[in-house]
Amino acid sequence: MTEYGLGPNGAQVAAADLMAVKLPEVQEVLEEFDPDVFLFDTPGQLELFVFRHASKRIVERLGGEQPLIAFLYDPILSSSPTGFVSLMLLGASTQFRFQAPLVNVLSKSDLLEAADRTRIEAWSQDLDSLRGALDAEVQGSQQMLASELLRAFEGIEAHRPLIPASATEGEGLEDLYSAAQLAYGGGDDLRPD
Repeated sequence: MTEYGLGPNGAQVAAADLMAVKLPEVQEVLEEFDPDVFLFDTPGQLELFVFRHASKRIVERLGGEQPLIAFLYDPILSSSPTGFVSLMLLGASTQFRFQAPLVNVLSKSDLLEAADRTRIEAWSQDLDSLRGALDAEVQGSQQMLASELLRAFEGIEAHRPLIPASATEGEGLEDLYSAAQLAYGGGDDLRPD
């Protein structure tokens, strides 16, 4: 920020662009660690990562032949049917942009009350449950929009179960690995060990 005279958002954009320019060097450093899996945490603001050309290059280069996008659902926004559907739209847009398999992760799930978490998980597993909740929340022309969105999600298979995750509780990484196995190995373990 100091070197280029940028604010926080501008600095994140510049950092992604600089990383894209230096991808061969970044990849070389990362490969020295020789991990089975790389997990990258990117800025939560989609316009700073998903919609930048540099980010697409980063995913293509560092993701190799098997990139997997983990789209994080905010636990608070997910608590309302319209918030949940909004996140579904953003997830579908992210998958479309990167043309890679995507799994949906309910981040910070430990912040939710048990009943709220159960309800959100039900919405991710059953469109009729989500449809009923939307019908109770939206009225008029918004109901038609909600109905059409759900039909589109069903048609493009953008509706998929959430993986609850919590760094505090140590929950979700095994399920995320299982999702990667399912996406690329048909359920077979990706590691030879």
